[in-house]
Amino acid sequence: MKRLTICLLLSMLAITVNSEVVGEFKGIIVAAATPAELAETVFPPFYLIANADAPNDLRMSDGLTPGGLRVCPEGVLTNIPNSFPHPVAMNGNPIALNGAFAIGAEGPHCYIRSNGSNVLSILAQPAGVGQTLSTEYAGNDTLRVMLAVEDSAVDPLVEYSTTVITPSWSNCSYAVARPSTNTVQLDIEIPEEDPSGYYRITALSGFRARFGIPLEAPIATFGDGIVIGNSGREITRNTTTDALLLAGGDAWNTGAMFELGGDSAPGDVAGGSAQLLLKDSTSGFKIRRREDWSTLFSVDQSGTSIAGATFRVSGTNLLLIINNVTNLVNLTPQ
Repeated sequence: MKRLTICLLLSMLAITVNSEVVGEFKGIIVAAATPAELAETVFPPFYLIANADAPNDLRMSDGLTPGGLRVCPEGVLTNIPNSFPHPVAMNGNPIALNGAFAIGAEGPHCYIRSNGSNVLSILAQPAGVGQTLSTEYAGNDTLRVMLAVEDSAVDPLVEYSTTVITPSWSNCSYAVARPSTNTVQLDIEIPEEDPSGYYRITALSGFRARFGIPLEAPIATFGDGIVIGNSGREITRNTTTDALLLAGGDAWNTGAMFELGGDSAPGDVAGGSAQLLLKDSTSGFKIRRREDWSTLFSVDQSGTSIAGATFRVSGTNLLLIINNVTNLVNLTPQ
């Protein structure tokens, strides 16, 4: 270690002995070595050595390793571990994924945000909906509760229990209305058999997710049914080589089917047409007038009816029945 220079200046150690011992170190200068000297020199144990070219590279010698061991290993900064075994509390601060996206949580909400707007928001546990504004009886069997809520899209869940000592919460009948953007009105039906029970109003009973971006999924299953929008074209299929199928079974002879074909759709459904498949002879199909729901056209096992007139095939004859009077329609072979 030709160029190694150890400069020791005055070190002052002041120790005050009271109920505890306090040590104070001042004016300490450690040994310095060049990178080449660090690479080839093994220092005696427990010496502090600084890299002369990078003073923040401080070493502690162990008597075995050339150059000693870095007090702050470089790998901590350059080789970041891919797992961390301890829980992390962000204390309300979001985690920035990059300049546009962040993830975080607010109360029971977990979210992913893009440029300040939620693209995915998950409400993952029962939680209070909002502040109760008023409670009144709207009739003998209805309890009306007005709530001020932050998220007007969340429908509250109302549950009922006969006791709060050892409660057993169950769903009850209620209606939800929104007099204003952040006000929810709950009309709760009071059970006749036990009108002195207790109600719990929470945000939901399970998980609720709301997406702010287009969703694309190969297959999606939604419980017992699905509601798509409330205005405009609810289901749009613009692919002319495909078809839209509404089926009550998994094969043509196991359930009723209604299929709409595109302009260039192959197979049984020609371009721009539709087919209706009925399960058996007891099935039927009707077109009704919207104003009074009277039947304009129907097909069932008895024949085809058009606004009161029924066409029925009997052997090689075609019968036309009007007002219960059967008329034979003569057919001339061509």
